[in-house]
Amino acid sequence: MAQVEASVDINAPVAEVFAFASDWRRWEEWWEGVTSFRPTTEVTQGNGTPCAQAGLFREGKGGNFMAATGVSQKGVMRTILAMDREFMDNVAAKNAAGVAAIYADDARILMPGRPLISGMSEILAFWKAALDGPVEAITLDTAHIEVSGDLAYGLGSNTIMLKPTGEAPRQERGKYVAVYRRQLGGAWKVVVDSYSND
Repeated sequence: MAQVEASVDINAPVAEVFAFASDWRRWEEWWEGVTSFRPTTEVTQGNGTPCAQAGLFREGKGGNFMAATGVSQKGVMRTILAMDREFMDNVAAKNAAGVAAIYADDARILMPGRPLISGMSEILAFWKAALDGPVEAITLDTAHIEVSGDLAYGLGSNTIMLKPTGEAPRQERGKYVAVYRRQLGGAWKVVVDSYSND
């Protein structure tokens, strides 16, 4: 059996690992000095994890590696923080559809003092009313993220900038927990969004 020279987690199905082979340099941060990457076959580890086995050539020396197609925790963390930035940008642009796009179709929002907001139509209506109304900006600061399989959650604090008609602008500070689920195809979406005021 060929020696496994390196092992990495790739947040992609096996088929995508093979498809990405022609553009392997996008992964070079994971293996310094690699000069080429050629997938050869799909194998299964002892624990049943599907893997893509490939030729890895480092500075002219041959070798093999196995790239597990599980979830890279650091990759998911980067994705969640990018979703935060997308959310904040869309709030600032008053783009309710853009804000709602981070949620899964069956997502739920739990807000203090109001009924459960459930499903995409209710989520879109909620954000349209908020952005057509007093909400000017929302700043998110996700301070803690945990990932387990196809689920993840983030804890953080936020600041909401409000400008009610006929009133002085004000800020509201609060805290939140958001639960994310990996969808078919690999994208991450919010499935539970819970917020409370400080």
